[in-house]
Amino acid sequence: MKFRRNSGTCIRDYGNRHFRKTSLRQLIAMGAAIAIPVALQNLLTTTGSMVDTMMIASLGEKSVGAVGLCAQFSSLLFSSYWGFVGGGMLFFAQYWGAQNHDGIRRSYGLTLSFMMIPGLLFALFAILRPDLVMAIYTDSPEIRAIGILYLRIVGFSYPFQVIASAIAALLRSIERVKIPMIGGIVSVITNCLCNYVLIFGRQARSPCHGCTGRSSRNSDRQSGQCGRYVRSGSPPPNSLCFRNPESF
Repeated sequence: MKFRRNSGTCIRDYGNRHFRKTSLRQLIAMGAAIAIPVALQNLLTTTGSMVDTMMIASLGEKSVGAVGLCAQFSSLLFSSYWGFVGGGMLFFAQYWGAQNHDGIRRSYGLTLSFMMIPGLLFALFAILRPDLVMAIYTDSPEIRAIGILYLRIVGFSYPFQVIASAIAALLRSIERVKIPMIGGIVSVITNCLCNYVLIFGRQARSPCHGCTGRSSRNSDRQSGQCGRYVRSGSPPPNSLCFRNPESF
């Protein structure tokens, strides 16, 4: 191992490989460039959920209870596929550091394939047997009736939610964190505005849909966010493309 100086920066020479020593200020700047957009996106998502709950609260405690129970079912879906996301991000980051784009495509396709298994299963249960799902969580017939209507609509968003999560994880791993952040900002703003219109009917010729309006907007939001990720993140640099058939 040899040391040499270049423009005031210490470079370690390991044979044919050169590793540049990074200062503390540079390390903090690089970490902030990745961490701040991710933290902001998570904050916006939490804020959007809080606003949705405030809007639903005006419809009565039964509507709030039904939507809350359906949210538990959605959280169970999130827990079932998030392990695949975490494992996939390790491979994405490693292959990105090695500039192995073929490895990124293959690991992304494998990760998305495993994530779609629980996504499709939960979607089928929500669309075809929402009564069975609500029977597990509550005995109240009024809350069941509201929850069944909600799940039948929001179940269509589950596959899009899985795809959007996989694409966001890939973009974060290849240092393109601004795309998920911008997509999250647009998604939260449109979600709040359209929920206000669909839940309360605050627009000419727009009836009040209540909880079904909120579930309809949730499905539109997930599919729209997925589409924005695909359009803005495709094709990434060096022909790394989400729609490449070699990924599967």
